[in-house]
Amino acid sequence: MKFGTRTYRSRLGFIVASAGLVLAASALAGNPEPRPIADQDSRVQYLRPGQKIGPTPRGEPVVLCTADESNSCQVLEFPRVAGTSYGSMGGGLSTNVVADHFRVGGFGGTAVQLCWWGTYGTACGAEPTPDNDHFFVRILARTPSGDNQGLPDTTSPPIAAFEQGVNMVVTRRDICDVNARATTEYTATLTGGVTLEPNTCYFLEVRNPVDGVNPAGATNWFWSRTGLIADDISYRDLEGTGYTPAEAAADDRAFCVGVTLDLFGTQSCLPPVNPPPSNDTCAKPLAISGPSMTSFDNTNATATPGEGQDNAQCVAPGVTAAIERDVWFDWLAAGPGFSNGDTVQVTVGTCGSGLIVDSKMAVYRSPGAGNCPTNADLIDCVDDYCGLTPVNDANIAATITFNAVVGQRYLFQVGGAGPGASGIQTLFVSVANATGSCCLPSGACTEVTAARCATLTGAYGGDGTTCGSSYSSSAGAVAIEDISATGTALSFTQGDDDGATASVGFPFNFYGKEFSSALVGVNGQVAFGSPLYTFANTWPIGTHPVAPNSYAAVAADDYITFPAATNEECTGGRILTETRGTSPNRRFIVQWNNICHFAPGSLPPGVPGDGDASTWQAIFHENGNIEFRYQTMSNPEIAPTGGANGPGYIRGIESDSGAGSIDLSGPSGEQTPPAAGSSVLFTYNSDPGNLCPGGGPVCACDWNQSGQVNSQDYFDFLVNFFNNDADYNEDNVTNSQDFFDFLVCFFDLPDPCM
Repeated sequence: MKFGTRTYRSRLGFIVASAGLVLAASALAGNPEPRPIADQDSRVQYLRPGQKIGPTPRGEPVVLCTADESNSCQVLEFPRVAGTSYGSMGGGLSTNVVADHFRVGGFGGTAVQLCWWGTYGTACGAEPTPDNDHFFVRILARTPSGDNQGLPDTTSPPIAAFEQGVNMVVTRRDICDVNARATTEYTATLTGGVTLEPNTCYFLEVRNPVDGVNPAGATNWFWSRTGLIADDISYRDLEGTGYTPAEAAADDRAFCVGVTLDLFGTQSCLPPVNPPPSNDTCAKPLAISGPSMTSFDNTNATATPGEGQDNAQCVAPGVTAAIERDVWFDWLAAGPGFSNGDTVQVTVGTCGSGLIVDSKMAVYRSPGAGNCPTNADLIDCVDDYCGLTPVNDANIAATITFNAVVGQRYLFQVGGAGPGASGIQTLFVSVANATGSCCLPSGACTEVTAARCATLTGAYGGDGTTCGSSYSSSAGAVAIEDISATGTALSFTQGDDDGATASVGFPFNFYGKEFSSALVGVNGQVAFGSPLYTFANTWPIGTHPVAPNSYAAVAADDYITFPAATNEECTGGRILTETRGTSPNRRFIVQWNNICHFAPGSLPPGVPGDGDASTWQAIFHENGNIEFRYQTMSNPEIAPTGGANGPGYIRGIESDSGAGSIDLSGPSGEQTPPAAGSSVLFTYNSDPGNLCPGGGPVCACDWNQSGQVNSQDYFDFLVNFFNNDADYNEDNVTNSQDFFDFLVCFFDLPDPCM
């Protein structure tokens, strides 16, 4: 035997070899006398170095397998230590089942015999008779992946399965140690044997319900511990539902396998310390359906190449294409009140999770069970897109809204924008009525639900249809419509890198979609249904999938609204909103009044400087037009807090998909501020494809927006004019020039009015 190369637990310093001592121990336990020599096996091996092979009385464990014990066994710890055997019945009195792993040596082979040691927890001589044994043995593979990676695989067919009396013959020998503890050794002969591959890890599962010919006399059976420390771990299935990491148990079990084992390579069979989740790959997504909330943990997930991550929509300046630490979900489109074939609007994302990480996600049409998506299957991919403004750049979750067909399947790929963006999160899925194009009586087009379109007395174009709305821009020199004395000041949590929600006061159409509120940011942005990216001058306009999207960058830079004591130049620095005018010519005004940069001029961040206060505003008109107006503007912050685009203002408007955006500042931002008194007009075209009768650019002298110019427009204009609310030329004052300009349009209709 090769004791010099094995690790054994501490044991008593002697082995009972004297018949007299054995008799004394047996008498104490009420055991019968030792069996005669003729009843003993000539292949008995002692367990201490220096002992020779030879016959031994009851009281010494023996190896009945024909295999070489030194290379094929985890031998019983002898004398057996109380409390170290694990119940493994899997029926009868208990559902507990125990399995232990072993690694086959470099030659492999076919095992036709197995041995193991156990106890019934009885006194020596009180063991149940052999005909009550009913052993079941399975050789199991390791679970290849998922939360239970490396554990016994009970979801796949076993490598081999044997049942006593069916395809396995079990013989046993009861022994009693010096401490009067009963132990039994078993030898099993396997019909047909089991072929074991070389250098491969397996699990041996042994259970004994002890329900043979006398179930009424059933008792517990316990699998005993080995004296060899192979990897010091075995596994228990306590509920009969499969093995889990939480059911790992200390100590190896005592057994022999009839092939040469790699005893010292058994530790390589241990499960990974941090296994990836079961839905780590696109080939094995987690099935979910309908509106749902699903908890997941992508901490140990990997970003496997070739999982549909290399498409252009997932790429943005400074952002890698791969979705790091991604997990996958197979979603069946369904929802209460909807039938197969219905088109629904789906919102999926991690926004609202208890832990908010820098998420990135993609949605694909399912290519079929077990298949991974390609670029052609992609519906959308976004990074950082929640309807909220976090207080720092690293904590922004993601969400995607798309149209789906009930009854069809879609794949969700959810992960992070970097390897550190991981943790326990929640995937939220909601289902609502789809939106579609709606032709209004005025000829304008908007994207709303069918019910909303009916309320507007419009003609619904069908679920999933779009208006294709667009904007054009032109420079001007219109003074601000000052609301510093009348507007409502917004309240911010920090006054630095955050935003506040404000009511628009009327349904405002932005790129075809209707909004009743806006998110106003300290950093010179206004978003509609989108977050505000905290470092405003990091990403240029039109960058998708990086947030913000669906927003107006009026003068995006790094600003503060700190109190006067912090920066004397920003005394009275506020951000105000006000809705003015009457339908259908209302306007929502946002004014940044006397606002300073976080790091003005060439001074270090947070140090106040001279000449930095700025005032500007954005005006959102009920007809969809947008204006940026600038009163006094300081130089941009000397260095952006984030990103690699250099210092400069970001200005323009961006749709939720990035398509049709208008960038006024270029990829590196504007190095000089907008001129004092300058303005920009974005003219809205709700129906560039002429889907709706009378659609197209807004006709300015169609004063009541009825879709046609007639005498009613003239009378409606006069009512507003004499109420000092007919600023036709948008110069912030109602006077005779507005009246003349209106008459020019009314009597000589321009193209949009024809």
